[in-house]
Amino acid sequence: YIPPESGAVVVMNVENGEIPVFVSLPSYDPNSFTERLSYKNWNRLNSHPRKPLLNRVVSGLYSPGSTFKMIVLAAALEAGVISSKTKIECKKGEFEFGNTIFHCWNKFGHGHLNCIQAIEQSCDIFFYQIALLTGIEKIHQMAKKFGLGEISSLNFSAEKKGIIPNRKWKNLVKGTSWTPGETVISGIGQGFVLTTPLQLVIMTSRIANGIFRVSPQLTKGNLKLKKYTELNVNKNVIEILKKGMIAVTNGSKGTARKHNLKKYGIAGKTGTVQVKRITKDQREKGIIENIDRPWKERDHSLFVGYAPIKKPKYAISVIIEHGGSGSKMAAPIARDILEFILKKDFE
Repeated sequence: YIPPESGAVVVMNVENGEIPVFVSLPSYDPNSFTERLSYKNWNRLNSHPRKPLLNRVVSGLYSPGSTFKMIVLAAALEAGVISSKTKIECKKGEFEFGNTIFHCWNKFGHGHLNCIQAIEQSCDIFFYQIALLTGIEKIHQMAKKFGLGEISSLNFSAEKKGIIPNRKWKNLVKGTSWTPGETVISGIGQGFVLTTPLQLVIMTSRIANGIFRVSPQLTKGNLKLKKYTELNVNKNVIEILKKGMIAVTNGSKGTARKHNLKKYGIAGKTGTVQVKRITKDQREKGIIENIDRPWKERDHSLFVGYAPIKKPKYAISVIIEHGGSGSKMAAPIARDILEFILKKDFE
């Protein structure tokens, strides 16, 4: 067991954008700043390895990992390169492209999967291939619709924009051309892709809402849906994303099937993000278990979701730094928080 020492949780109302939960850990006592802060205390806060002064919700940049797969799927479906009936084979958990072999998290492979099953089981091979078919430009455009790579309506001074890469970005920032291999790795939300926990909850809120580009607000208000611009994503595409997310927590092979809410139901997506690349030699010798690695080399644990399933009200994003598996660490935290909020609302 790895305690969730560093991370972020943010919850957003999918109808009006209100944010009832906004947590960055570790935190600090703001009262210590009301009077003159000693050099010792300032140095302790500023040099702490867990960075308590960093507001992770808006300033923490993380690879979204598999939580980005909904965006890739939406882009592929909208582009017409696949349909809901398309099946792709994950054979032996490997995808050979050029002179590189890209791996699935399941080294035995998933067999033939349709898009809902691919979300449910989080098959990397499926998303490597549909990302290539779709192209980075269409993935980029779809991500922007869902609020990724954008400063939010909260507009904090420290808020980070993140990175949703495309050809123009690569040429401008790196001075080199985009390569197809980079599209492959972007298909599973890694590589250059970086998002904030706030952006991930906005993305999930817009999936749950399905019609409008709902935006966050920290104050209680009476914002009506008509004040938001339309999401402009085909409703059938949204339904497929939702079915995939429902299968994650309800399907027999769902990556978060142990963490559903019986009364309300949760739809979600797990993510486990490598922070250190696994070499071919390490893979052949056997990957060291997450808990046996140094803390800074452990995977990040992610979960995004919404509840209730039938009439969504809240979306959530949870990121536990170096927490390991998204299904084991972030998902149960998300479930417990959503259960607490829904009980307050409905019971």
